[in-house]
Amino acid sequence: MGFEAPIAPTLALPLVEPVPGEVLSSWLVRIAHRQLLSLHEVGWEIGVSIHEPDRNPDRVVLAHVAARTGRSIADLEGMVHPAFLRSAAPAGMPVPLPWTVCRSCLEEDAAMERPPHVRVNWTHPLATCCPTHREPLVPHGQAGVDLVGDPTNEGWTHASEPLDLNIARMQPEELRLGEAAAALIGSRSPAAQDLLRVWTLEVLDVVDALAPR
Repeated sequence: MGFEAPIAPTLALPLVEPVPGEVLSSWLVRIAHRQLLSLHEVGWEIGVSIHEPDRNPDRVVLAHVAARTGRSIADLEGMVHPAFLRSAAPAGMPVPLPWTVCRSCLEEDAAMERPPHVRVNWTHPLATCCPTHREPLVPHGQAGVDLVGDPTNEGWTHASEPLDLNIARMQPEELRLGEAAAALIGSRSPAAQDLLRVWTLEVLDVVDALAPR
């Protein structure tokens, strides 16, 4: 993908307002649905895959998204976890598709008649559980709730995969560690974000040590 097309607010109308706490890619998915576009087409408009700015919010890309959507860069930065505004995702940490989600949160979205959406805090690589509902996050395909209800959106709406039994059988200690990580992820204090980065690098070191060569 590139930036050859003229920059214009092609994704601004019809208006799709982001939900407070919604991550950038989730909002772009809902824009795609409203405009009857595929995710690939929206990615072409912004110059990168729609998931890329969530963990690698390059300022040039954010400026391009801002021009296409009619939003300010400050608005878009509010839809990215601060850990990735300070620095991009560490090397070796690819952006996943789809994001993991809390089924109960998405069910509450539907019950409260607001758009089911992916939260910023779920996008951090150490996010494994929802501190509100004390339950593990699951791949969206296992959530049982469609984000936008349009099967053309390439994987975001298929919610029929069986739940991974290893996730369903998380032990109390695993949930406790997940909640501790979630507390750091949810905090916006500089000290919490510094500790979160240390934890992230430590986990990457363990993964690297265990990975087959």
